[in-house]
Amino acid sequence: MMKVVIFVCVIGIALAGVAKKNRVVEPKPLSDEEPGSKEYDHEAFLGEQQAAEFDELPQEESQRRLGIIADRIDSNKDGKVDKEELAAWIKKAQTRYVEEDAATQIQNMDEDKDGQIHWDEYYKSTYGHVTEDDMKEDEENHGFSYKKMIARDEKRWKVANLDNNDYLSVEEFQSFLHPEEFSHMRDVVLDETFTDIDKNGDGSISLEEYIGDMYNEEEDGEEPEWVKTEREQFVAHRDADKDGKLNKEEVRSWILPDGYDAVEAETSHLMYEADSDKDEVLTKEEILEHHETFVGSQVTNWGDDLKRHDELTSSLVKLVDQIVTIKMSLKSLLVVCLLIELTFAGRVVDQKLSDEEPGTQDYDHEAFVGQEEAKEFEKLTPEESKRRLGIIFDRIDVDGDGTVDETELQNWITMTQKKYVTDNTKKEFENHDENQDGILTWDEYYNINFGFLKDEDWEQGEDEKYSYKAMLRRDQERWKAADEDGDNSCTIEEYQAFLHPEEFERMKDIVLDETINDMDKDQDGLLDLDEYINDLYRPENPGEEEPEWVSVERDQFTKYRDADKDGKLNRLEVRRWILPEDYNHAQAEAQHLLHESDDDKDEKLSKEEMLEHQDVFVGSQATEWGEMMNRHDEF
Repeated sequence: MMKVVIFVCVIGIALAGVAKKNRVVEPKPLSDEEPGSKEYDHEAFLGEQQAAEFDELPQEESQRRLGIIADRIDSNKDGKVDKEELAAWIKKAQTRYVEEDAATQIQNMDEDKDGQIHWDEYYKSTYGHVTEDDMKEDEENHGFSYKKMIARDEKRWKVANLDNNDYLSVEEFQSFLHPEEFSHMRDVVLDETFTDIDKNGDGSISLEEYIGDMYNEEEDGEEPEWVKTEREQFVAHRDADKDGKLNKEEVRSWILPDGYDAVEAETSHLMYEADSDKDEVLTKEEILEHHETFVGSQVTNWGDDLKRHDELTSSLVKLVDQIVTIKMSLKSLLVVCLLIELTFAGRVVDQKLSDEEPGTQDYDHEAFVGQEEAKEFEKLTPEESKRRLGIIFDRIDVDGDGTVDETELQNWITMTQKKYVTDNTKKEFENHDENQDGILTWDEYYNINFGFLKDEDWEQGEDEKYSYKAMLRRDQERWKAADEDGDNSCTIEEYQAFLHPEEFERMKDIVLDETINDMDKDQDGLLDLDEYINDLYRPENPGEEEPEWVSVERDQFTKYRDADKDGKLNRLEVRRWILPEDYNHAQAEAQHLLHESDDDKDEKLSKEEMLEHQDVFVGSQATEWGEMMNRHDEF
């Protein structure tokens, strides 16, 4: 069951030397996406994790949930959302990650469970694995020094510890982990940045140090145009006193700019896009009408899917040439084939490794450390990212033999996958369990998800753009299947099956039913070729030429999906398509990571190999440089 799309193993490596690092410090970004894009708006409005969840929803469900959010934003309950209410909501989404990250870290480090972190607890969790040999200065071998990292953390800890008692409260620990969010931590951010760039330690930053922090010159490589622009920026704007160097105040003006409020800017943008009658407030109807401005859905992904199809199809020819040229080993070829299968599975239901495109570095990062942790790693310096990756290696190496084999790596990825599902379920359960008794009744779920509806909302016909009646029926059927003991209530384990049916064997028929019902427009119980193609592709304009990959999908339907050659997919054929039994996503990802990082081909990874291939496993500022460069060229 292979779609003709290909995975390009390491596409960002070639850009590593010419990529640009952004040193400007802002509060927790509204989004890591490109400002002005729909993805940026979605993450700013919903937060990163919730935006990722919305991306997976059918449009009807996405729109229903957006209606619930609109009611929550309307804090004064006047039926409208003004600029202040929208800004407050976006600010809440922005800060939610910081709060949840600190809470998670405290839970992991707080050994005596007193709700605060002592320096000794932090040190043990972060540096307790470090040996005396590790403590030696090893700048040449690993690019970082544990001694320097500890000294940096001690200084940051001291500033975050406002009451000077060696303990950090939850709020103080937030400022320690995310100093860019707190005004009293700005000097620490400045000092750390300054020390990092000032290679000769003379207390100022020369033009060479400034450029060297952003751009790693390749041998005989031509300097990119943006580097020349940065040189001009240094001379014309950064170096205010024109002495050829940047002092601390000049660096402060550069990395800690004043006068820009990202929340206010995003609020104004969303109001401008959605306020159809220009009365400076949004009605619920206006928000729903501009659904794609606020949240993602399967519909908004179609354009991205089409673009990826075209890009990856062109890459297929290149990879075939490479396979012929390099005499790839059988196991390596099998790994590539597994990833080709994984890359474009369409409706294939898989377990939750990542919302990113399979085969990309973003997918690998989220599969390896989890979604939230991957986002956190992206904000780290390469040195800090590598240090934390070393800690993770020790945790994966359960037998303590100093190497990580395929089984240990697969088990770690499976654990990461299950952690996301568990954490997501716990958060949703707590939000819905109104009386906090540890049992979620159907009435509690109904009140949160449908209780806000008016009589006229229920009267919308089945042919309307979305139908609450249809959504309610779907939820009732899924609830019934998840509720094993039939008491019309869900324990947290049952609710996990309700939220993530793809994770549970007993819920697979529900997944199959929902997929068929969604695609089977004429309700004959079968999927014909038109229904199959229409679920994957809808032209933006009438008469638009069909992309090549759609023709390939037609062939896939005829030759492989339609096993009995009757021109339609029956229930068994759809099951074989979307619920394949012969594929283990965690195993395939483990094999891929080994293939990318096992330099000596002994079928296991040493710590040195994992650290050497840091960018394969986790995000960091280094991995963002390639994306920055791409945006620079596009601009």
